[in-house]
Amino acid sequence: MKTRTLLISCALVCIALLISWACSSKDSSSSKEGKKKEQVTSEGRSHHATGMANFNLCDKLTESDIHEFFPGTSIKITHQGDKVFEVLGTRKCFYELSGGDMIFIQTELMRTQDMSPSLQKEGRTAESNYLETKKYVENLVPVEGLGKDAYYGGSGLKMGAGLNILINRDTSLCVMVGLGRGNDDDQAHLKIEKALAEKIISRL
Repeated sequence: MKTRTLLISCALVCIALLISWACSSKDSSSSKEGKKKEQVTSEGRSHHATGMANFNLCDKLTESDIHEFFPGTSIKITHQGDKVFEVLGTRKCFYELSGGDMIFIQTELMRTQDMSPSLQKEGRTAESNYLETKKYVENLVPVEGLGKDAYYGGSGLKMGAGLNILINRDTSLCVMVGLGRGNDDDQAHLKIEKALAEKIISRL
């Protein structure tokens, strides 16, 4: 249930993007239908990105990477990053690190090449979607030294939360961690998210 809640919170970003693009495409209704399927189940229908059949976002962090920041925790991957969802071509990986205390890592990768052909024909890219989402994020904090652009959107379940990075025109990444129920120490969250993001980027 916690996993679904966190995935749905990230899906708010997709909803904002769909609203902003709705007037530019006759395919918006089919995109919204795909979005609903993504929200209902993590095992929903997905499209197959060319040349990406064996790519799994969860492979970009190792157990030792995670234990460096969460020592002694058990790691359970409850959402694999091997599927590309129809709406915006997003891959998500969720690592559950506690039984019920909201300690977790969630990573989210968007690539232009993973988007459906119809969205690519509209001219959408990972960069355009990243910049459009950024408009809706309140009280964001710019982060230096990562990609073309990066910002921290705070902790908790809200649009733009976590560390969001525009790696290049065709790739963006979001890393979000939970440090326990009631822990809203932004500096602690950002420190871990930045370190994990650097590891993932180096392996893409």
